[in-house]
Amino acid sequence: MNVNYALMAVLAVQAALFGAAWWVGVLALGLARQAGLHWMGMCLAIGLGGLGFVPTLELPLPLALPARNLLLLLGCMLMRRGNALFLRGDTADLEHALLLGVTGVVMLAIGTDPGTHWLWALLMSSALGWVLLRTGVELMRGVLGEAGRLPALLIGVPVLLMGAALMGRAASALVMPPSAALVDLRMPSIAGTALLLAGLVAFTLLQFSLFYLVVRRLLVRLHQVSSQDALTRLPNRRAWATALQAEQVRMQRHPVPTAVAVIDIDGFRQMNGRFGPARGDEVLQSVARCLEDTARATDVVARIGSAQFGVLLPDTDADGALEAAERLRQAVAGMNLRIDDERLPLTISVGLAVQPVELAQQLNYAGMQLRADLALSQARAAGGNLVQLDRRPSIVPG
Repeated sequence: MNVNYALMAVLAVQAALFGAAWWVGVLALGLARQAGLHWMGMCLAIGLGGLGFVPTLELPLPLALPARNLLLLLGCMLMRRGNALFLRGDTADLEHALLLGVTGVVMLAIGTDPGTHWLWALLMSSALGWVLLRTGVELMRGVLGEAGRLPALLIGVPVLLMGAALMGRAASALVMPPSAALVDLRMPSIAGTALLLAGLVAFTLLQFSLFYLVVRRLLVRLHQVSSQDALTRLPNRRAWATALQAEQVRMQRHPVPTAVAVIDIDGFRQMNGRFGPARGDEVLQSVARCLEDTARATDVVARIGSAQFGVLLPDTDADGALEAAERLRQAVAGMNLRIDDERLPLTISVGLAVQPVELAQQLNYAGMQLRADLALSQARAAGGNLVQLDRRPSIVPG
């Protein structure tokens, strides 16, 4: 067995191992199920295609030649379609069907005579190169939006280079003699072996890149679950505490006035009892969207209790905090919320605490939120639908 056949055998074994890994990920762990099934199919097709090059299997050439080439092409198409499903792109089904159909028809027309190897090299390198070039571009575009520029380059460039190398082989089939080593990969040569080795490396890098994308998305979702309220999709109490801590660190370096608002939906318990928990959840979701849409882009809106929300207002003095809180109160009061064709009058009470700029570096957010809670209690005691401000500073003890 020459070195080129050995590389094909290594590709087949490697594809089997990666296919088994995708099988475990898809069936046992449920990771990226649709895309993972396509990537598993890619490994199966490419592995079988690689085995078709091993001469010890003694497959008849009229069967082995079209089968191994169609399997390699199908594997690349499955990879591209799996990428599109994972990155929510175009699956290019019509393009793939046309390319596969045209390739099959041309294969039948070419035949398997030894003198037609250069035509096979031209046909398959063009088809595979086209699919890989398109895949590389789509990978870079999709990964750029999800993971940033550097991962997009690291993942997309090897696929693009492999596609370009195959297009180069197709071009060589037109200008080189039919017996040239780069045209017939069964003949060991520096160029042909380098092309196969590059394909093996590109395939390996691609698999690890896809594993990276899946694990990265899983970690992002885990982070969202741990820091996001499941009902309202707002930051939860844990994320709220993290935001306050981060703001406190920032205030040590760049002192500015800051404010915290604690908001409660007036009469929510009675409303929940009258209309039921499902309707109560709808009210919470509606109020959450209203608060988020009304707040500034720099504000942090979080759900910190059953019917209670917190709003962090950075770089905001007492007058600005009162204006912002009043804007939130009016926005909720103006909501046209209906339950069973009945308009539901909805109001909120807001407790505010403000830290002036001269005491910014001595900020204590725990004490500040306590002051906002006390102001909220005063607003509710006054009948609700009110903004109450506590101007006393909250200072780190000792």
